[in-house]
Amino acid sequence: EYIYKRTAEKLAIIFGPYLPGREAKDFYEMEIASAGVTRAYMARRCDIYFPIERKLSRFLDATLKLYEVPEEKRREVRELVTKMELGGAAAQLIEYIREQVERGLEAGE
Repeated sequence: EYIYKRTAEKLAIIFGPYLPGREAKDFYEMEIASAGVTRAYMARRCDIYFPIERKLSRFLDATLKLYEVPEEKRREVRELVTKMELGGAAAQLIEYIREQVERGLEAGE
């Protein structure tokens, strides 16, 4: 509950200009919806039919539409994110986690 409320406060700051007249309760309710979208996209594994680039693009479009971000701005965000080198970043994260697990096992944790 705390996470929803804190996130809603931040969303009001970020997306408030696109949603004039909305109240804190509106952002709280929209955060519940965007959290559901986030969980759905995270639960679905990437595959040859739904690679990470498309997954991110669809996710961003869906969540930004929820907050009534104009299409031109949504397109800019999608293009920026899909140009990032995500494969390398993911590989580094996995390696870091593997190292941390090994250190924990060596220390008897």
